[in-house]
Formats: sequence, C-alpha cells, structure tokens
Amino acid sequence: MTSKRILIGCDPEVFILNSEDGKPLSAEGLIGGTKHQPIWNKAMTHSLQEDNVMAEIGIKAANTKEDFSNRIQQALDDITHVKGFKISLSANENFEKAMLETPQASESGCTPDFNVYERSMNTPVDLSSITTRYAGGHIHIGLGKRHNTWMHEYDPELLIKAMDWYVGLPLMRKEGVYKSKLQQYRRLGNFRVKPYGVEYRSPSNSWIFSDKSRKDIFKRTTKAVEMCNKLSTRQLIQLENTYQASL
Repeated sequence: MTSKRILIGCDPEVFILNSEDGKPLSAEGLIGGTKHQPIWNKAMTHSLQEDNVMAEIGIKAANTKEDFSNRIQQALDDITHVKGFKISLSANENFEKAMLETPQASESGCTPDFNVYERSMNTPVDLSSITTRYAGGHIHIGLGKRHNTWMHEYDPELLIKAMDWYVGLPLMRKEGVYKSKLQQYRRLGNFRVKPYGVEYRSPSNSWIFSDKSRKDIFKRTTKAVEMCNKLSTRQLIQLENTYQASL
C-alpha cells in the first residue's frame, strides 16, 4: 500500500534568447538567484535562479495536477513578462564560446547524482571544451515529511525504475531519442535520494511548455509511485535492455 499524500515538484531549466537575433544568451547576471538563494515570488509558489548558463525555475511541490501546471507556467511567465526574455523551446542549445568562459558556465552539477542501472555515482561531465548545454526537467517526488522515513514504504530502486517506465521511456519515444546514444544527462535511471523522497533526473525540459504535457507528467508520476512495487519481470528486463542500448 502506498501513501495517499504525494507531493510532486520540479526544477526545470530553460534557455533564454536574445530578442533581436534569437540566439541563446547566458542567463548569468540576468536572472539572479542561486541554488542556495533562489528568488521566490511573493506567494512562495515558485522561484527563479541561475544554473550554469540557464535560467532554472523551482516550484512549491503540489498535490494536484492543476497547481503543478500553474506554478510552472507562472514561473515561465516571470521570465518572459517580468524579466523580459524570450524562452527557447529546445532542450539543448549551442553557445558562443565567449559566453562560457566563466566559473559558473563551467560548473557541472553541484552535488553527486546516481544511476540505478549502474548502481554507482555518475561522473560529472567536463564542460571545459563543450559549447552545447542541456536543459533538464527534473521531477521531485515527496513521499514523507521526516528524514528518509519514506524508505520504510518505498524501495528507491524500484521507484526510479517505475519513473523510467511511466515517465522516462514515453518522453524519450516522443522526443525520438530513446534509441540514440545519449549524453548521461538524459539516460534512464538518473536520480538523487532526498530526505523527503527522490529527484528523478532523466527527463529533459521538453514537457514543461504546455499545460497538457505538464498535467500528463503529473499523472504519470503519480502512476509510477502507485505501481513501483508492481513492475513485472518483463518490464524490468526491457528497462535494463533499453538502458544498455543507449550507452
């Protein structure tokens, strides 16, 4: 039996664009906020910050698909209407090298993340010679209020594999990348364990730009939590094979 109260949040990244030529701009110095000090709106339902050259939004975790979707849209609106920047709808952009010659633009991940199929920590990507950046659409699942007590009810490994089955694989099929050789950012099985639950780190930001897709992700995430202890052997084997094919 699973807990009835599940909270779902996210911290997707987006690229901002030059309004004149449509080329990507580094968000450094333009959006404000950091991972340690994000800028929250007055209602405390969403925040903005800078992450590498991207703008990152965060939302207060929601227990309805309506709140989940609306909070993401309000954060996007802050970037476009309040900050005055256009937003790229792409999950990756190539930057001029001059924009990437700062410590912030070279930073790859602030804390370690892991892969459930490798059963090991992911190696941070060396960005020093890479001019492409990838925007994530990470999903946070709140399963309990106390430090790691949710693990009494949920197996982290099975939960991440359920997220792969119900969220990661459908997104990759939709994007046409699940048979491709992928950067580690978008491979199945990437996650962090949190005191309240898990952060699922495989998705790109492709799902955040419409109300329909945001609500669909909320429903799929809820389904994954419900079904995490019910994955069949066939499903688990297919996930493993799909992961191995992406290497």
